[in-house]
Amino acid sequence: MAKYMPQAGKLTSDAAGGSSSPREALSCRSRELWTALDGSGVVSRLLLIHVRMHGGAGGIAEARSMYQQEWRTLAQASTLGDLGRDLDQHAPEQVPGIGDEAFISYATFSIGGDGGAHESMTVRTQNTDITVAVQGVQYPRDPNGEIRRDKAVPLGEAGLREAVMAFTRDVTSSLAKCEPCRRS
Repeated sequence: MAKYMPQAGKLTSDAAGGSSSPREALSCRSRELWTALDGSGVVSRLLLIHVRMHGGAGGIAEARSMYQQEWRTLAQASTLGDLGRDLDQHAPEQVPGIGDEAFISYATFSIGGDGGAHESMTVRTQNTDITVAVQGVQYPRDPNGEIRRDKAVPLGEAGLREAVMAFTRDVTSSLAKCEPCRRS
């Protein structure tokens, strides 16, 4: 994590699960706020990780169905174009070599003059769906050194993509080594 989010805090767990279904879920996040960039501004990043394990006889089919549903949702959103600068969703792209199937997608967004970029990767490995996302924005400073939130610049796709792919490979690799995680 130090390479892509050098000032980030530890991963913290979000409340997840609470269902009596055979699906187990875990979500966690880490945030890096206001990291200085050579005096020209600051950057803020957020890492989100969500893992869903589907148990029982239909676990693989359920994981595959959820993966395909996420693909369709992002593919449809990408056809809507720039929604008044609120969201510009790029079409998802398949990524070979990670899990049984994987895709990655990039979007930029603006909320009330503030904005950023969001890169996410979704992987299906047997009965498990993994989504890793990194959001990021850079804020310039004015001549007085004040942060200009109204001049937010989304972080570039290449840097976010590299970070998301590295984090996703780490999570996928860790789960592959986890015996209890591979139960059906």
